[in-house]
Amino acid sequence: MELKDYQSYAFKIEGNEQDGYIAVMRGHDNCFTGDHTYPETVEMARSLITDCDIGCFADHAQMPPANKPEQGDVVISTTEEKAAKIMLRNAIVQSGMDLDEIAEKLGLSRKQLDARLRFSNGVKLSFIARVCEVIGFTMGLTITRK
Repeated sequence: MELKDYQSYAFKIEGNEQDGYIAVMRGHDNCFTGDHTYPETVEMARSLITDCDIGCFADHAQMPPANKPEQGDVVISTTEEKAAKIMLRNAIVQSGMDLDEIAEKLGLSRKQLDARLRFSNGVKLSFIARVCEVIGFTMGLTITRK
Protein backbone atom coordinates (compact mmCIF):
# COMPACT_ATOMS: atom_id res chain seq x y z
CA MET A 1 0.00 0.00 0.00
CA GLU A 2 1.21 3.48 -0.83
CA LEU A 3 0.02 6.74 0.71
CA LYS A 4 -0.67 8.34 -2.65
CA ASP A 5 -3.18 5.59 -3.45
CA TYR A 6 -5.35 6.50 -0.45
CA GLN A 7 -5.08 10.28 -0.42
CA SER A 8 -6.83 11.55 -3.54
CA TYR A 9 -10.11 10.10 -4.77
CA ALA A 10 -11.96 10.83 -8.01
CA PHE A 11 -15.56 12.01 -7.76
CA LYS A 12 -18.21 12.58 -10.37
CA ILE A 13 -20.05 15.74 -9.31
CA GLU A 14 -23.29 16.67 -11.04
CA GLY A 15 -25.99 19.22 -10.41
CA ASN A 16 -26.63 22.93 -10.37
CA GLU A 17 -27.10 25.81 -7.92
CA GLN A 18 -30.90 25.56 -8.16
CA ASP A 19 -31.30 21.84 -7.43
CA GLY A 20 -28.08 21.16 -5.55
CA TYR A 21 -25.19 18.83 -6.29
CA ILE A 22 -24.40 15.17 -5.79
CA ALA A 23 -20.91 13.69 -5.61
CA VAL A 24 -20.27 9.98 -6.25
CA MET A 25 -16.88 8.42 -5.50
CA ARG A 26 -15.55 6.87 -8.72
CA GLY A 27 -15.81 3.08 -8.54
CA HIS A 28 -17.68 3.18 -5.23
CA ASP A 29 -21.28 3.90 -6.18
CA ASN A 30 -22.47 3.33 -2.62
CA CYS A 31 -20.26 6.24 -1.48
CA PHE A 32 -22.09 9.42 -2.38
CA THR A 33 -23.07 12.72 -0.82
CA GLY A 34 -24.48 16.07 -1.82
CA ASP A 35 -25.29 19.58 -0.77
CA HIS A 36 -26.82 22.83 -1.97
CA THR A 37 -23.70 24.48 -3.40
CA TYR A 38 -20.70 23.17 -5.29
CA PRO A 39 -18.14 24.17 -2.60
CA GLU A 40 -20.24 22.54 0.14
CA THR A 41 -20.51 19.38 -1.96
CA VAL A 42 -16.72 19.26 -2.40
CA GLU A 43 -16.26 19.53 1.39
CA MET A 44 -18.88 16.83 1.98
CA ALA A 45 -17.05 14.60 -0.53
CA ARG A 46 -13.78 15.19 1.36
CA SER A 47 -15.48 13.97 4.54
CA LEU A 48 -16.97 11.06 2.63
CA ILE A 49 -13.50 9.59 2.05
CA THR A 50 -13.04 8.93 5.76
CA ASP A 51 -16.74 8.10 6.26
CA CYS A 52 -16.45 5.31 3.66
CA ASP A 53 -13.39 3.94 5.45
CA ILE A 54 -15.23 3.98 8.77
CA GLY A 55 -17.98 1.88 7.19
CA CYS A 56 -15.50 -0.52 5.61
CA PHE A 57 -13.58 -0.94 8.88
CA ALA A 58 -16.79 -1.58 10.83
CA ASP A 59 -17.63 -4.32 8.31
CA HIS A 60 -14.09 -5.78 8.58
CA ALA A 61 -13.46 -4.79 4.97
CA GLN A 62 -10.68 -2.77 3.40
CA MET A 63 -11.13 0.69 1.95
CA PRO A 64 -10.15 0.31 -1.71
CA PRO A 65 -7.47 2.57 -3.15
CA ALA A 66 -8.61 5.44 -5.34
CA ASN A 67 -9.56 4.76 -8.93
CA LYS A 68 -7.95 6.73 -11.73
CA PRO A 69 -10.00 9.80 -12.56
CA GLU A 70 -11.95 9.84 -15.79
CA GLN A 71 -12.75 12.80 -18.03
CA GLY A 72 -14.74 15.35 -16.03
CA ASP A 73 -14.00 13.87 -12.60
CA VAL A 74 -13.01 16.06 -9.69
CA VAL A 75 -10.08 14.78 -7.63
CA ILE A 76 -10.58 15.44 -3.93
CA SER A 77 -7.79 14.89 -1.44
CA THR A 78 -7.69 14.14 2.24
CA THR A 79 -4.71 14.79 4.49
CA GLU A 80 -1.64 12.58 4.54
CA GLU A 81 -2.46 11.71 8.15
CA LYS A 82 -5.96 10.48 7.25
CA ALA A 83 -4.63 8.52 4.27
CA ALA A 84 -2.09 6.87 6.61
CA LYS A 85 -4.90 5.89 8.98
CA ILE A 86 -6.86 4.38 6.09
CA MET A 87 -3.79 2.30 5.23
CA LEU A 88 -3.26 1.29 8.85
CA ARG A 89 -6.89 0.27 9.23
CA ASN A 90 -6.63 -1.73 5.99
CA ALA A 91 -3.54 -3.51 7.33
CA ILE A 92 -5.42 -4.35 10.53
CA VAL A 93 -8.25 -5.86 8.47
CA GLN A 94 -5.74 -7.82 6.34
CA SER A 95 -4.05 -9.16 9.46
CA GLY A 96 -7.28 -10.70 10.69
CA MET A 97 -6.29 -9.83 14.26
CA ASP A 98 -8.88 -8.79 16.80
CA LEU A 99 -8.62 -5.20 18.05
CA ASP A 100 -8.63 -6.41 21.66
CA GLU A 101 -5.59 -8.58 20.91
CA ILE A 102 -3.80 -5.70 19.17
CA ALA A 103 -4.52 -3.36 22.09
CA GLU A 104 -3.20 -5.92 24.58
CA LYS A 105 0.03 -6.42 22.60
CA LEU A 106 0.49 -2.64 22.47
CA GLY A 107 -0.10 -2.31 26.21
CA LEU A 108 -3.21 -0.20 25.61
CA SER A 109 -6.83 -0.58 26.57
CA ARG A 110 -9.24 -1.19 23.71
CA LYS A 111 -10.68 2.28 24.34
CA GLN A 112 -7.22 3.85 23.94
CA LEU A 113 -6.61 1.95 20.68
CA ASP A 114 -10.02 2.95 19.32
CA ALA A 115 -9.27 6.60 20.16
CA ARG A 116 -5.94 6.50 18.31
CA LEU A 117 -7.58 4.95 15.25
CA ARG A 118 -10.25 7.67 15.05
CA PHE A 119 -9.84 10.14 12.20
CA SER A 120 -10.57 13.04 14.52
CA ASN A 121 -7.42 12.32 16.55
CA GLY A 122 -3.83 12.80 15.46
CA VAL A 123 -1.46 9.89 14.96
CA LYS A 124 2.30 9.58 15.22
CA LEU A 125 4.42 7.60 12.79
CA SER A 126 5.87 5.71 15.76
CA PHE A 127 2.37 4.49 16.67
CA ILE A 128 1.69 3.33 13.11
CA ALA A 129 5.04 1.51 13.09
CA ARG A 130 4.26 -0.21 16.43
CA VAL A 131 0.85 -1.38 15.25
CA CYS A 132 2.36 -2.63 12.00
CA GLU A 133 4.93 -4.63 13.92
CA VAL A 134 2.26 -6.19 16.16
CA ILE A 135 0.08 -7.22 13.19
CA GLY A 136 2.95 -8.56 11.09
CA PHE A 137 3.47 -5.67 8.70
CA THR A 138 6.35 -3.26 8.18
CA MET A 139 6.02 0.44 7.58
CA GLY A 140 8.35 2.27 5.22
CA LEU A 141 8.71 5.93 4.43
CA THR A 142 10.24 7.19 1.21
CA ILE A 143 11.12 10.78 0.48
CA THR A 144 12.22 11.61 -3.07
CA ARG A 145 13.06 14.77 -4.94
CA LYS A 146 10.49 15.85 -7.53
